[in-house]
Amino acid sequence: MRFLSDQDVWQVTVNFLRALGHDVERATDVGLERASDEQLLVYARRQRRVLVTRDKGYGSLVFLSHREHSGVIL
Repeated sequence: MRFLSDQDVWQVTVNFLRALGHDVERATDVGLERASDEQLLVYARRQRRVLVTRDKGYGSLVFLSHREHSGVIL
């Protein structure tokens, strides 16, 4: 599975997902460390990646605003 981890996700989580064989990009690795929540969501969707974040604000952005996405794990 393909994931994009937000900058607030612990490195141990990224390492765990990678150890399971998943393709994980970190927001900081692709120059998105200062990106808005919306920008991260758009990037993840375009790259067909599930966004992994600890930011509960994505719940409102995705589910209440009905934004298109490839998946979000809070």
